[in-house]
Amino acid sequence: VQIPLESLGLQQTYTTGELGVGDIYDSANGGWQDNNIALLKEAVGGLFTYDLSTIMHSLFADCPYELYWSSGSMGSSGRGYEMSSDNTITFEETYVTFTIGVDSAYALEGGGEYDVDTEKTSSARIASENAQKIVSNADGMSDYYRLNYYMEQICDLVVYNDEAAADMKNYPDRGPWALIYVFDGRSSTNVVCEGYSEAFQYLCDLSEFQSSEINVYSVTGDMDGGTGAGPHKWNIVHMEDGNNYIADITNSDEGSIGSDGKLFLKGMSGSVSDGYVKNWEEWQETWEDEEGTWTSTHPAGSITYIYDEETRGTFSDADLQLSANDYGVTAPESADDKAVLKGMSLFLTDRIGMEVYVKPVGETALSDDDYIEFTYAGKTVVQNVSEAERTSITDYNGDTIEVLKFELELWTKQMTDDVSFHMVVDGVPGQDKIYSIRDYADAIIRGDYPDEEKEMVRSMLNFGGYAQACFSYNTEELANTGLFEEGENPAEAEDPDLSDYDYSLQKASDTQGFHIKEATLALGTDVYVLFYYRLDEGMTPEDYSFSLIDDSGKELVSGYDENRGMNYVMIPRILPYELSNMYTLTVTPKNDTDPVVTLNYGPYSYLKAKINRETPTAAMENLKLLCKAMYHYCETAKTLKDTQ
Repeated sequence: VQIPLESLGLQQTYTTGELGVGDIYDSANGGWQDNNIALLKEAVGGLFTYDLSTIMHSLFADCPYELYWSSGSMGSSGRGYEMSSDNTITFEETYVTFTIGVDSAYALEGGGEYDVDTEKTSSARIASENAQKIVSNADGMSDYYRLNYYMEQICDLVVYNDEAAADMKNYPDRGPWALIYVFDGRSSTNVVCEGYSEAFQYLCDLSEFQSSEINVYSVTGDMDGGTGAGPHKWNIVHMEDGNNYIADITNSDEGSIGSDGKLFLKGMSGSVSDGYVKNWEEWQETWEDEEGTWTSTHPAGSITYIYDEETRGTFSDADLQLSANDYGVTAPESADDKAVLKGMSLFLTDRIGMEVYVKPVGETALSDDDYIEFTYAGKTVVQNVSEAERTSITDYNGDTIEVLKFELELWTKQMTDDVSFHMVVDGVPGQDKIYSIRDYADAIIRGDYPDEEKEMVRSMLNFGGYAQACFSYNTEELANTGLFEEGENPAEAEDPDLSDYDYSLQKASDTQGFHIKEATLALGTDVYVLFYYRLDEGMTPEDYSFSLIDDSGKELVSGYDENRGMNYVMIPRILPYELSNMYTLTVTPKNDTDPVVTLNYGPYSYLKAKINRETPTAAMENLKLLCKAMYHYCETAKTLKDTQ
């Protein structure tokens, strides 16, 4: 870290007089004065008597993300200077270089105290990207609701790490003390108060608030009365009204003393020198459900905060002085103030598409006419609240929350399409959030998920990438880019053995005007099996009955394909783990009991025909690769389903 000399109260050039030293060069006699040069060296050393711990504390206060890898130790260098015959000295650099020790979790094996393993630190990129997505999702919210949204997101992502707090000295690394554990996408990594407060500050540092007055910083000291009692770290938020308010994110988490909001953007009684205290009386909460009316009593309580010397040395008293009153919330300004995105997921072993979970804010009641609007591939899809499924999900704390679930089905080839969406409440839209299937899949691949699920997602993206290539769709951004090392892509490996999936066709000597023409697959959000047929003149589909002889529970759908000029019957929604199923279709005239056509066919029958076919053209080669990718997609989906 390079800090300019002027920031340390130093100059680049000094006269010997300014340093309290006599002339180092005697111009009359043309010689250097060794005694004064020795005194000069001492005087220069006296310039660099700054307190390293204060500098380190200030750096941590300003750069919680940039220093996530630091062990907290610090050294300095860069004091070289040149002497001049005009009795001045000039430092060689305009700054002082400080070296910061590397935490063991990021240190280079076999290296020194300051040597970093860049492969280990690259993992922080994932956390940074996830934090950026939270900030993007909050765009359009009013400042208060943006801050509240950040607090809720952090509390959803982690729980307090009691083990690390209890065994601070012997914990193997400072991960629980750094914000990386909040945003790394793994439910197994949790934090203590430093992680909570630094994560909140980082999200705020990344944000552009409507008011330029808003400033958020982290402070340290002693806390009594809440989670993490003893040495503690929390936030101060300077709001647009010119006042400072406390934001203790740790004690705003579920099960903590301020989980009901009493320690977020609140005022307190006290002073910078003596500390601050928050007292509250016993209060009751009443609510109703299907079983009756219930009352819960919240006990009286108290919590105190006292700043430590490092904080008081880093910040001014004006920075640390808290308002005696709570922050006054302004009226909501957008739909995002009333409905908050609480999560997203893929259909995975079901079908291809996105699920968006939305939770009303506070006591907000969304009407059936409020809606979510999706925009992708040049079209817009609207779903009203009345169409959403009311369900519950489990957040990172293990708590169950009630949400609205909106679904958007996408085609196989659309896995890298950016989908923008926003809520519209009372006619007022929220800010667009942008996401793609590839974004979500990447989070699973990099996160703390079972290997079977990661492999399923990789094979799904591979399937999507080959679908893009086969259908010449968005080929500049293939879904399977970077998924496999050279020679490891299963679609480019040996052809699978599909000898057990031959189709069979049995026809009566007289098919009574019915002629089966083709069996094939269609790719959309799911895989569909289609049976095309033609009829003799005068015959209609109503003259026949179509049945499946199996226990799949699938229902046939009939229709007419104008492009092909043929009728069809279709088996819809064949899920990934069902692609290896075989289906037996029978066609029976209405005036008869015996079928005139019996066809045994399945998706793998189609794959076998295309994979084993000669591929003289690039288009046929792309289709073959697509079929092999689909095969591996099915096999990994079956493996995942068997483990669930």
